[in-house]
Amino acid sequence: ASEVNDALKQLQASVTTMTQVTTDIAHDLKTPIGRLFLTLEAASECKEQVSTQALITKAMDEVVRITGTFEGLLRISQIESGARRLRFARIDLLALVADIYDIYRDIVEDAGRSLRLSNDTMGAACFVWGDEDFLKQMCVNLVVNAMRHTPEGARIAIGIISRSSSCTVFVNDNGPGIPEEERQRVFKRFYRLEKSRTTQGTGLGLSLVKAISDVHGASIALTDHNPGLVVSVSFPKIA
Repeated sequence: ASEVNDALKQLQASVTTMTQVTTDIAHDLKTPIGRLFLTLEAASECKEQVSTQALITKAMDEVVRITGTFEGLLRISQIESGARRLRFARIDLLALVADIYDIYRDIVEDAGRSLRLSNDTMGAACFVWGDEDFLKQMCVNLVVNAMRHTPEGARIAIGIISRSSSCTVFVNDNGPGIPEEERQRVFKRFYRLEKSRTTQGTGLGLSLVKAISDVHGASIALTDHNPGLVVSVSFPKIA
């Protein structure tokens, strides 16, 4: 009877989660789909070719945002299923983070911010067991998230902290940070601090980071940078 009760509780929790996700998707896509409909309606009624083309371009941008939402959800589902654990291999986090820095340094600077590489490894290697593509996606999301939520002129850093039993990837910035009471909520799908949802993004960036950290058996923490935010993801270290 106890096992049946536990199974029913797990089933109820799964149904509740599924219902909430469905509601969140409907809520988050209602506005962009509404904008898409109004834009296409205006384009169908427009008599000037130049104006029509501008409206079509605007509609295509909305389609890209909607598609990005579904791609993000599918990505999270793929990660949470654990289907790609068979692809796990020995990954050099130092080299991986250095590659992300090389690729995104100019992108961050073009956005009016700066990106610095900061490693505290004391010469030690930093290998973990994981999926290289997922780990790169995690680092990219953290850097993009820092870019998106800091003002021009902000300083962003990405790096590694190596300890005897763990390797920690971190991204910090000197932006406005996240209030302590909101720090666990930002990992929820579609959750945004900015409630009006006028900023770009799908609201899935940190949800994806959390999914990747979970499937790798890593822990994730948000802490103050005074000012700003530090996001740290600690992985079990392997030889």
